[in-house]
Amino acid sequence: MKRLRPVSLALVVVVGSALSTLSALAHAEPSDKARAREAYDLGLEAHKRGDVHKAAEEFARADALAPSAVALQAALDAAIESDDAPLGAELIERSKREPAPPGLASSITVAHLKFSGRTGRLRVICPQGSTCTAKVDERPVEVDRIVWTNTGQHSVVVDVDGDTQTKRVEVSADRVLDVTGSKGAPPTVVTGASTDVAEPHPDARRRDQLRDGLPPIVFYGGVGLTVALAGVTTFFALDASSTHGAFESAGCSRANFDACQRLKDEGESSQTATNVALALTAVSGIATTVVGAVFTNWKGPVVTAHPGGGGASWRLTF
Repeated sequence: MKRLRPVSLALVVVVGSALSTLSALAHAEPSDKARAREAYDLGLEAHKRGDVHKAAEEFARADALAPSAVALQAALDAAIESDDAPLGAELIERSKREPAPPGLASSITVAHLKFSGRTGRLRVICPQGSTCTAKVDERPVEVDRIVWTNTGQHSVVVDVDGDTQTKRVEVSADRVLDVTGSKGAPPTVVTGASTDVAEPHPDARRRDQLRDGLPPIVFYGGVGLTVALAGVTTFFALDASSTHGAFESAGCSRANFDACQRLKDEGESSQTATNVALALTAVSGIATTVVGAVFTNWKGPVVTAHPGGGGASWRLTF
């Protein structure tokens, strides 16, 4: 029995250590979830006051702390609305972690079409054994980590052990640009090959010309078509109403005279034409709204429209 005591004592120590570790992990999880909830609430508040860019950042932070399709879709929609291409591209990359539900999948498709070809990736590399800080366009970034940026020229400032260097670099679409700091010499720049991380969505490749959005004339054309269809609908409705008045005046609702069948046929035809024209007007109106809200380049933020379902008809009794 005495020989087992050291073993028992070791077992108690191991079990106690394991329980302490599990307890620490259990307490860490709610902390991340609580911070994610706080970030999501801050995103909602920012969106309410009209700061859509800040809302996108907070929703994205919530998703980073506790991955969630709800937070990811909120961040992606806000990034689309604020036209934040770098954040949108990063969120598209995050969306590959698991199959997306329908709502998120729709936002991902819109983001692909809007942001494809507009972003590249940049990574500031710190020499081994050195301490570095970095800024891209005066914005602090983490070293040795890929960050998303808009394509085009950027100013990269790298501080290596107190030696500050500045370099102008050109970021290309869908490629990684490595900027390596070095003491006493300008940073070296190497452009990596394109990878599938930023590969455009198939729809985006086929419709690359839509990258900057449709011209407003397309939207106004849709408005004109909708107005024209509304006029046709009104014409058929008035015709049906006139025929219905003749039908009632002839007493056809009380008795079946010879002329009543003709009025009945004409009235029902006008009513059918009215309902068809009304349906076409509704479809044209919804399509025009979506084109204007999502796909038209207004030189400003794009707001995603989510048209609801429903239907309409017009009926008189003959």
